[in-house]
Amino acid sequence: MVRADSRSDAPLIAFTVMFVYLLCVPRILSDDDTIWHIATGNWILHHGAVPHVDLFSYTKAGQRWFAQEWLSEVLMALADRAAGLRGVMILTALSIGATAGLLLSHMRQFMAPPLAVLVMIVGIGCGSGSMLARPHALAWPVLELWCAGLVIARARRQTPSWWLLPIMGVWANLHGGFIIGIALSAALALEAVWEAGAAWRKPALIWSLFIAAAVGVTLLNPNGWEGLLFPLKLLRMHSLAYIQEWQPTNFAKVQPLEMVILLFLALGLSGRLQIPQYRLLLFLLLFHEALNHARHNQILGLMGSLLLAEALGQLAPATGAGLSHKWAQRPIIRHFVTWRPATLISFALIALICRVSVPLERENPLYGLGATLAEVPPSLRSQPVLNEYSFGPRLIGEGIRPFIDSRADLYGDDFLNRNNAINALQGNALPEALAEFHIAWTIFPPDSLVTLWLDSQPGWRRLLSNSLAVVHVRQDEPGQQAARLRNSAARLQEPSTATP
Repeated sequence: MVRADSRSDAPLIAFTVMFVYLLCVPRILSDDDTIWHIATGNWILHHGAVPHVDLFSYTKAGQRWFAQEWLSEVLMALADRAAGLRGVMILTALSIGATAGLLLSHMRQFMAPPLAVLVMIVGIGCGSGSMLARPHALAWPVLELWCAGLVIARARRQTPSWWLLPIMGVWANLHGGFIIGIALSAALALEAVWEAGAAWRKPALIWSLFIAAAVGVTLLNPNGWEGLLFPLKLLRMHSLAYIQEWQPTNFAKVQPLEMVILLFLALGLSGRLQIPQYRLLLFLLLFHEALNHARHNQILGLMGSLLLAEALGQLAPATGAGLSHKWAQRPIIRHFVTWRPATLISFALIALICRVSVPLERENPLYGLGATLAEVPPSLRSQPVLNEYSFGPRLIGEGIRPFIDSRADLYGDDFLNRNNAINALQGNALPEALAEFHIAWTIFPPDSLVTLWLDSQPGWRRLLSNSLAVVHVRQDEPGQQAARLRNSAARLQEPSTATP
């Protein structure tokens, strides 16, 4: 049963705690993609338009590419202009904090406060690896609002509110993950029609109109049909397997997803949790995607917790009794959950002032590589570079056109496969790239195979070297070095004829 949320400061507490916590965690700035998103947002603000061709690389310059997440990028650029990377950090913390508050508020409509808090922590915790200053984090609140609106409508055996459509319109311009919101609508529509039995025509019609309207709203983006189809095209790329966040979840270290597995095993084996078969199927599909792609853990946490909210509520139903539960009668807990909004807001403002006042540069993981690039002579910075994949966004931030960056949709499968062959020293991929693109310098991590290879090649020398990166510069003509490197590669690939 779903109940109206009783008056409580609990969601505001959840927001404040998460917001303050993230202000103290520079890790949310540890993803280099933040840099090119800000650069794109700045371009949009400067030109008053959304780009439709590549602006940053030299290998794909002028090729068709559009900024799918343009609205997020504009928000990030505005935050950066207001307070630098600290502003971007604050913006991300506000978004994730708001998601925590919204999720707790909606969970409390299905279950008792203690269980609602636990589910909120697990749901948000599943996305801990994705708590980064990137568009997907800015889309979390709209993801939660859309999914909660659909789930609550189904719990009340109603059709979804048309007021959800503006949320989908915003989501489609914030991040490509909006497509899973459309998929959830279709899945819950099927559930509603099946449940209606002989009276299926009316819910089928209303849900169909709602889904059609939601799809129509997603077309209100600068790229029209291309914007709608973009997520599907991206998912069909085979080379995403080379990218860390698209790889399977790694259980070598303790992961929040492991906690979810253990929790549901305990509840399932105890026989206490009864999940409708169709909802269980939807949850297992989300779980499968989370196992296949680490980036989907966030979807499992937020969407999965809402899909199972009604079933989980049977363990400890919501009573609407506010603080009447025994758990809340303890003085410390009662004092905590009855904090006044003014107190919470003051606490958040103090943390905000501290974040703005304390220098971020030394804490920022992106700072070190930027300092390395600052030492590269201006005359060299303007020449073609061969760079490690993850260094591309940082090069963009420094005004250097990269060989490749993390916009997988721009480069496509063939180019990403070629880049992987270069990094793995497969065949003649490296010497051919050095010659074809007239590479004047390279930048790779110290332990990269490319770095070790160039160390052994005449015609190349180290210009800069530190624990983050090694910069090599070319000392001879591209044709000479290419021939030399091809010969070296051929000799390494020849089978040994020595007698053991």
